[in-house]
Amino acid sequence: MRKITAEWNKEHLACYPDERLARLYDRPMELREVLARKDGPWDDVSAEDRMWVFWRAATQAQRATTLDRIITRAVTNHCLDCGIDAVEQWAARWLSGEDRSGKAAMAAVWAARAVRAAKAAARAAEWAVEAERATERAEWAECAEWAEWAEWSEAERDLQLLDALDVLDNTQEGETK
Repeated sequence: MRKITAEWNKEHLACYPDERLARLYDRPMELREVLARKDGPWDDVSAEDRMWVFWRAATQAQRATTLDRIITRAVTNHCLDCGIDAVEQWAARWLSGEDRSGKAAMAAVWAARAVRAAKAAARAAEWAVEAERATERAEWAECAEWAEWAEWSEAERDLQLLDALDVLDNTQEGETK
């Protein structure tokens, strides 16, 4: 199995400075250790940065299995019961394996965009009625949406890290058990 080192990270254009890489990779490490280690200099390495290593160091089979889990979770959590018929129907077909084509996914994207555009237009019309408060509402809504997205994004990265660890625990040299 491939050993991850500071030099390996430099070869793959890691964004950390050389000094930080030297502290993190004081010895060659297995990929699983890079993903799971939380002690010493590793205590503030984000799940996003750990996944950066995973996507570059894992085998094709490990990446494919992890990606399938991440997409399945996203489709289940965000599409299956989203209230947009075309998207929900696509999600059911994708989850069943009936249609995982890019064409079907893109049709679902366009359906969702159309609904979002209609909702945005309705919101804009509502805000126009109360023009003096529209700016204040937009600023608060933007702050709330950003905070919600940031919280979701961090939680999702943590779940992706757990997916990758599970895949590594259940594979041998790139083959799924």
